Amino acid sequence: MARARQRGASWRQLAVTLDMPAMTLHRQFNSGHGVFAIGQHRGGPAPTETNTETGDRQANAAGQPTFADAPATSPGAPPRQQDGDPPAVLDQLVGRERELADLRPLLAKNRLITLTGPGGVGKTRLALECLAKIRASYGGGVRWVNLAPLSDGSLVAPTVASAVLGGSMPNGSVEDAVADGCGSRSALIVLDNCEHVIESCAELVEPLLERCPRLSVLATSREALQITGETVFPVTPLPVPGSGRGTVARSGAAVQLFVHRARSVQPSFTLTDTMAETVATVCMRLDGIPLAIELAARQTAFLSPTRLLEDADRRLDLLVGGLRTAPHRHQSLRSAISWSYDLLDAEQQQVFRRMSVLPGGFEEPLATALCAGLGLSGHRMWTLLTALADKSLLVSDQVATGRFRMLESLRVFGRECLEAADESEEVHERLLAWMADFSERLLLWTSNPAVDLAGQLDRERHNLHYAVTTAERLGDPRTPLLGAALTSCWNRRGVPRQAERLAERLLAAHASPSVGRACLSTTLSDALCRRGHHADAVAPAEEALGIAQTREHPTLIVRALGALSRVRSCLGEHDVALEIYQRQVELLRTLEQPTLLAMILNRLAWKLLMIGRADEATGHIEEALSLLDSDNALEALSATLHTAAGVSITRQRFEEAAQYFTMALTMQSVDAEGKLYNLEGLALVAMTDGQPERGLRLLSTAKTIREKSHLVADAWWNDMVQTAAERARQDLPPARAAAALADGAELSHDEVIRYALHNAWPPGRCDHPDSVLTSRQWQVAELVAQGLTNQQIAARLHISPRTAASHLEAVKIRLNLQTRAHVVTWVAATEHTRKE
Repeated sequence: MARARQRGASWRQLAVTLDMPAMTLHRQFNSGHGVFAIGQHRGGPAPTETNTETGDRQANAAGQPTFADAPATSPGAPPRQQDGDPPAVLDQLVGRERELADLRPLLAKNRLITLTGPGGVGKTRLALECLAKIRASYGGGVRWVNLAPLSDGSLVAPTVASAVLGGSMPNGSVEDAVADGCGSRSALIVLDNCEHVIESCAELVEPLLERCPRLSVLATSREALQITGETVFPVTPLPVPGSGRGTVARSGAAVQLFVHRARSVQPSFTLTDTMAETVATVCMRLDGIPLAIELAARQTAFLSPTRLLEDADRRLDLLVGGLRTAPHRHQSLRSAISWSYDLLDAEQQQVFRRMSVLPGGFEEPLATALCAGLGLSGHRMWTLLTALADKSLLVSDQVATGRFRMLESLRVFGRECLEAADESEEVHERLLAWMADFSERLLLWTSNPAVDLAGQLDRERHNLHYAVTTAERLGDPRTPLLGAALTSCWNRRGVPRQAERLAERLLAAHASPSVGRACLSTTLSDALCRRGHHADAVAPAEEALGIAQTREHPTLIVRALGALSRVRSCLGEHDVALEIYQRQVELLRTLEQPTLLAMILNRLAWKLLMIGRADEATGHIEEALSLLDSDNALEALSATLHTAAGVSITRQRFEEAAQYFTMALTMQSVDAEGKLYNLEGLALVAMTDGQPERGLRLLSTAKTIREKSHLVADAWWNDMVQTAAERARQDLPPARAAAALADGAELSHDEVIRYALHNAWPPGRCDHPDSVLTSRQWQVAELVAQGLTNQQIAARLHISPRTAASHLEAVKIRLNLQTRAHVVTWVAATEHTRKE
């Protein structure tokens, strides 16, 4: 045998000569039993249709291995892992507590569970951890089958049979061997890495489960088996923390995994507050994929987290050096992704490469545009997109139905493949063309008014940003038009400073008086107005109007007039602003633009409210509402409802005003400034309707958000709100008014929306909105009640002792308490009240 192998004979050739399976020959020859084992196989009767059942019974009677009875090693031989034994686990699983808790009851109720997810997400590791916790519950035993080394689907069945029988081959069918192995006892087979032999796995598992009623199967794969009775359990990337420092950044499972693995190569690794934020960003850039995070963490022996973050775009070259014992596909991030890519057919690879240019996800129309020229129908495109999602190379958006996205690491790999295929220039041109057409429809209202372009703009904003960056790099003349759409989005999302910087840069680089430049000038004027720089906003608005009039472009004229009217209104030039609004209305009545007409009528009504002409405003609001469809044009409808609420307030109809403000706030509009106006409106109603503390909380949150976003309210509106706030403060004891303002300042955007709409106070802050303590002050008071010193409180909350003392002093002032002991008594009494 050895000489034959040295002469170059393959295992398959030797197997034919010896009349036995090639896998068995290879395994037996390398097991230490050698020719003796091979001779035994040749000397035994070949299984036939008539003797299979008898042979199985004789084998079991003679002690042939079953699930629970793996073959023993030869006398004197060292212990070794048998075929079918799970791999030994030598590291700690981090961040999968929820998945483990969910998976165990699923396995108890379902006989086929498939763990799916992208390469490196930790499917195998999760299966191993789960197995360690449930193995004892399977009386018939557990067998682990690693399918990764198989290059041919025909090897799946014999590999499973060998694992079930602890290295031996069955005398009959695989189904019979498994059935005899588990008998009447429950048993579990784990099929690890099914994706490259997925059809063979499906063809084996379904009849196995039918033949063996006490058998369960746990599979790991980058795509589902798609057979009867399968329950798919998606293994998603680890959660990464949002923005924040210190304890917030440390809280994510991804960061915890990074720290744990970093300490395995550098035991002295310490996560400071500043470093925690950097590590959290690294984990976010790596999509929360455990393999990528582990590879990055091991680089901390040579590179700081800051350097890792700087080199994130080179991740495929940087993240190498996996454990020597790990499979090849886990030795580097590139290998893990390449394994999945190589399993795609040529058509799927083409679509994957082209989708990799989109950082913000996509829907079928954009995907079809990028793949134009490939001869794909809409139906075929959808089939390919869902196939890539099934193979864990795309992620289906859980919020926007029919939308997909690609993890950033996959995008990096895909763009490399795009360059290698010499397709990059073509795909980017198709992207710019599609985005330019979309931008024109958005900015000049040339599309069907039933289409919610504002909502689509918000979904496409990251792709649009990428398109602007690409166009700017190429010096493309479409850059100003693309930039106008992007800055329009940023203005609505409450980041006008960012919009201002981009608009000024693009206008400086593209001086030609184009439609795109006119549109970009209007968004620059809008950004400056939102930031309170009204005088600076005049010039770009007037330039836009000049270009529009020269080109005799009606909708562009309307757009430019809109920018100019806002500027004049903010400057207090009310008569001029009203005249401009009237010009817009007259022009729009000649065009078929009902949504746009409603928007301008609303602005005209708002302007009339500003100067005390509420009666005139009412007619315009009623006409605007009649033109708007509640299913579309959400921003226009939300703004119009807000103006209607303003009319109700001037007439002292506070309940009606609250209804309008609430309706406007519940709409899924992306207009950040509009939401602030509605929050302030609800605060105004509350403060004038006997709820001063609620009003002050809402107003305080809105003020905090305005300051962070550099958004300035109209002067007349701000004066009205502040007058009501001053009355509310006078109606309350100073401590309660201060507490309400402090409470509101701590609320996040989502928390204040829930409080405004549902009066739902966030859990984990004060249990009751009427409490006079902020959440941090509550924490300090409770720790004081537990007997902790200021130094100990500081250590517990990761703050300085001076800050702890400051919080304690604020608690005593707010509660009108004199000593630390009084705080202890107050906390005890409050806790007693809570329990009641």
